[in-house]
Parts: sequence; C-alpha cells; structure tokens
Amino acid sequence: MDIPYNYDTSMLIKHLATKTGSNIIEHKEIKKPPRKISNRSTRGRPIFIKPAYKQLIVQFDKQAAYDYFMKENYWSLEIENFVVRILPGNPDDPEYKKRTSHYFKITGLPLNSTAKDIEPLIKHVYGRTCTFTQTTKYSTMKNAYIYVSPNNYPTDAINGASSLFEGYNLHVLPGHLSLKTCNTCGSPLHEAKNCDDKNFDIDQNNRKIFKKRFINRNEEKIAINENHRARFNHVITLNANKRSPTMSQNPKPNHTPPRNYNNKNNQQSGSLLYPRQTKQPYNNHNNYGNNNKDLKYDNSYIAPHLDNPQVTDINRSEQRITQLEQQVQSLLQSVKTLQDGKSKVDSTIADIHHNHNLMSSSLNDISTRLDKYDTIIQQLTTNINLLSQEKISEHKERNVKTPK
Repeated sequence: MDIPYNYDTSMLIKHLATKTGSNIIEHKEIKKPPRKISNRSTRGRPIFIKPAYKQLIVQFDKQAAYDYFMKENYWSLEIENFVVRILPGNPDDPEYKKRTSHYFKITGLPLNSTAKDIEPLIKHVYGRTCTFTQTTKYSTMKNAYIYVSPNNYPTDAINGASSLFEGYNLHVLPGHLSLKTCNTCGSPLHEAKNCDDKNFDIDQNNRKIFKKRFINRNEEKIAINENHRARFNHVITLNANKRSPTMSQNPKPNHTPPRNYNNKNNQQSGSLLYPRQTKQPYNNHNNYGNNNKDLKYDNSYIAPHLDNPQVTDINRSEQRITQLEQQVQSLLQSVKTLQDGKSKVDSTIADIHHNHNLMSSSLNDISTRLDKYDTIIQQLTTNINLLSQEKISEHKERNVKTPK
C-alpha cells in the first residue's frame, strides 16, 4: 500500500521476488478513481483530484514468501523518500488488523514533509511504518499516520502533545482519541474558522489567506574561499545577486530500486525501515481528550525536537559512512580469506599433479619391466621345449639299441 500514484512498480516487483526468493505468479495495481472536491468548480466544471497513492496486490508461488513478511514481522519498504506499507491481501487476516488498528495521528506537517524528515518522531513513538494524507492545491499543511504494534500503543492515553518542527507546531494524537483538528494548522483545540495561526496574509477583501507550510531545503550554500575566487575568477563567473531558478517543492523523483533501511545499531528482524523496539512510557497528563474539553492543551514534550533536521541528516550520514566502512573491512577480510583458501587449493592441486606424474612414471617403469619379463618367459619356454624334445629323442634311441 501507499505506493505513489505514478510510480513504476516493475522495480518493486523484481525486488520483492529477489528478497523472498520466490516467483511472482500474478500482480495487479489498484488505483482509486479521481475524487471530486465538493463545493468547488472551475467555470462551472467540477474539480477532480487524483489519489496520492495506489495499491499493488502480489501473489507468490510459495507460502514461504508470505511467511517471510508476516512471520518475520516486516511492515514496510523504503523507496526513495517514501514508505511502502506491507499488508496481507485479506482484510480479515489477524495480521492485517494488527498492522492497521493502532496508530498516532500527526497534524500540522509541512506539505513537502517525508518519512525521512519525521524519522526521529517515528522512532520515538516506536512506529513501524507511516503514511501521509491526500492534499490539494488549497491545503496549507498535511497529516500523517504512524502505525505501531499493539504492545507499543498507549490504550489508556487521554491526551496528546505538541512539538516544534521546522518552525511550525505539529500535534501528536493517539488514534483512539478521535479528535477533530483544524484544517489550517492541525490544532485539536479549535476549528478552521477559529484558527489563530499567525502565518497569513490579508487579501483585498480583508480575508485571511493562510500561507502554505513548506520545509526550506535551499538554505545551505557553499562558501568559496576568497583566494580561490581571485585565482579562478577568469574561469568561473560568479554572480552573487542572481539566484538560480528555484526548483519545485515536489520534483518528480527518478525511479530507483527499493532498498532496505540498513542500520546496524538497530538491525534486527521485524522491519525493513523502522526497528522493532520495546514499549516506552507515555506522558499521561490530562490535557485533552474525548470527554475533557475544558482543559488546556498540554504542550508537554512527547517527541524529540525536530527543528534541525540537518544535524539529524549529518548524524545519519556519519552512521551510514561508518557502516559502509565496516562492510568494506568485512569484505576485504573475506577477500583475504578467499585468497588464502585459493593458495591452499592451488598448493594441493600442485601436489596432486606431482603425485600423478610420479605414479605415471612408475607405471611406465612397471610396464617396461613386464615387457622384459614376458620376453624372458618366452625364451625360457622355448628352451624348455627344446630340452624336452632332446630328452625324448635320447630316450627313443636307447630303446632302439637294446633289443634282445
């Protein structure tokens, strides 16, 4: 589930077959029809929007493929900057209910947020996978749902919490609270018509036009050393006052193969993206819930600060580099072991060839000796025959000379 609508699934299908060691005998993409936006039209024509995601139903030729994902407790695959959820094909399957019944609702996210951006929050609530809601061109923010295992879900929670993320307030709500939230800022404390968010402009009709929330990903600039600037200015033309055209917030990604999230610090069976973890303590301050509307919203801290994702990215990159270095060292050690084994095998083969040559030489000597022995035996046989004939002749002569 949750495959981007226009994503080519051929690479995903190949990856699933390779990962499970099974053949895919049938697959089918399921795309919902475009949804009509109520009370909105363009010159009298209704406005339709395509769904953000599609589904892929895959049938394997072996039960072991199903067991690989379900019994080994794999919930998701990471592809580029989005997450594909893995569910049984039968909604009545207990595993299906286990993977969809417990979740946290995250509201107030910037429109270009990805699973990578909120990964610290996902890990903090022991999430196994997540999905984002459909947005339109009128949306100012979007929501996410983080699914967790039943044993990691606070069934007795009566409150949510908030945290800053890229300068915006986001709100973390356990799914069973079923609170209505503001469509503008995501707050559960008021409706959209009473939104008190300060991020807006006033149009000519004195109406509030709330600004869309985006993560600014173009803040970092490469500083050029002044010596290099003076030295190579005739080659490189620099224009500090002119910026390159900004890229769209959601460029179409190139299709890259799915990959497993590989983090040796958290590597264990149970998730291709987020590791299986033990249950955490939750803050049970009574701040808001279904039956408690008069209490103030609790800004107590449930998620780690997400204000500086660049530090998280750097730490993640450093961890990844360390992991790759360890893998390279392991591969070099394996190559050395194979080379040592090859040398031993080559030495053994050389000994076998030497022994074979010795045995061949010995066999040749024996064959030569046998030929000589055959010649000697033949000569002895001839001599014996001659002696026998002489003896017979002598005996006959004696019998002739002695008559009476």
